[in-house]
Amino acid sequence: MWHYPAVFSIAQEQNTPPFNCLIPRNYGYIFDLIVSQDARSQGIGQRLLVGMKKWAQENNYSHLELTVLSQDVEAIRFYEREGYNEINKLMAITL
Repeated sequence: MWHYPAVFSIAQEQNTPPFNCLIPRNYGYIFDLIVSQDARSQGIGQRLLVGMKKWAQENNYSHLELTVLSQDVEAIRFYEREGYNEINKLMAITL
């Protein structure tokens, strides 16, 4: 019997709107990268990121962006180990 770990990932091209006040950017955005708990620490997430980075380079994107929940310390450490840096903070208010 084959065992396939639960893995899910979505990435897409993002473009800033053509407003005079914005610097145009063409970049890749990683919407989701999910590896099930029992499949972690096997290099699966790293291989997904390598593949998405290659896709972004092949499409001449300036960079890749992603969003991670601030309380997901494990994911933040993972992305930092892979070279990702915090560039802004998203803030919200509960209504």
